[in-house]
Amino acid sequence: MASSDEESIPQMLEAEYSETTTPVPGTTMDEQEAGGVHFGGEIGVKGELYLSVDKDEYRAGDLVTGRITVLVSEPLQCGALVCTIVGEEIAQWKDGGDHHSRCHQILRQEVVHKDLSNPYDIGEYIYPLTYTLPADLPGVLNVQPLDGDVAALHATIKYTVTATIKVQGRFVSDLEASTDVVVRSNPQPPVEVHSVERTVSKALRWFGCLSRGTSHLAMSMPRDVFTLGESPIVECFVNNHTASVGVDQVRVQLIQKVTLRHPNGDEDTCARPVAEAKCPGPKHGDMLECPVQLNLDDQVHFPSTTGSFLSCSYTVALVCEYSMLIAPVRIELPVTILPPARTSSVGSTLTDLAASMMSTTSEAQGPSLCLDEACAAPKHTDQAAPVRRSL
Repeated sequence: MASSDEESIPQMLEAEYSETTTPVPGTTMDEQEAGGVHFGGEIGVKGELYLSVDKDEYRAGDLVTGRITVLVSEPLQCGALVCTIVGEEIAQWKDGGDHHSRCHQILRQEVVHKDLSNPYDIGEYIYPLTYTLPADLPGVLNVQPLDGDVAALHATIKYTVTATIKVQGRFVSDLEASTDVVVRSNPQPPVEVHSVERTVSKALRWFGCLSRGTSHLAMSMPRDVFTLGESPIVECFVNNHTASVGVDQVRVQLIQKVTLRHPNGDEDTCARPVAEAKCPGPKHGDMLECPVQLNLDDQVHFPSTTGSFLSCSYTVALVCEYSMLIAPVRIELPVTILPPARTSSVGSTLTDLAASMMSTTSEAQGPSLCLDEACAAPKHTDQAAPVRRSL
């Protein structure tokens, strides 16, 4: 006998059931049975874009040449090919526990704007790239982190060329490639070369009060300007005749200094040694006189340069270190490091400077740029016809 609860539940016969299926637009029954929805080629990447320039590095005022290569694997509905060069000066640092940053766009120029056919057929397309850099651009810089007047200073000056094709369609990726361009500054006016020397006499004191005599230091250089990769020679002289303590160690250092200029005119400087040579110092009553060559191979990567609020400079320092109870004695000479001399073979080989392909969906927005002011050169509109090769 059935319970009362079971009797209260209406019983439905199989004939009372009806089953309906709502078809998915644009799909076949076979696709529905397979449990998948097909987008008919409206998803994914339909091509590739590559960007290259012809030289490893350029000077301010040089003509930049290169090419943009587009490989189309499926017909595209797209907009124009746009190529832009952007120069940025960026600083980040800490001061009093607070994080600060500053950004300035020193250059932004559209160098290629090419309307493309619709549809953009399958094939390989090559477009020339030419642009004359402004003559007053600062050189590239990438230094991090540095401590000094502020902490953890990250200083960057960079130039980037980016090519983009906006592709129409649902879930279809745009085509984009970018490469960093190494730009070296042209000193204006040309740097004058001088021989330099400096001397100092320093009273030595224990705990800052007990006299331990006097130490005399001198250093000289036959010239204060040299090119990136050169190894300067420094003449060092340490006279310890009138000191009652010896010099533990003598160091000759190349010091890199990065200066951050604030809008109110104040400056903060951070420094670090990038190359060093050292030797034992003279004992009390002795003297040391010797030439020292600083080996700068692969130690210095950025010549002296000055941007809108960042600058990179160098000094050569002679440092005498005593016991822990006496403060070191040092003297410094400012020097200028220039970009390497031009050679005729620099541009003989087409070099792809880290060309990278990045896919971004057509609905995505690009990153915001720090805009203070742009220093733009005239736009180049004379473009040669693209070369097309069928795949």
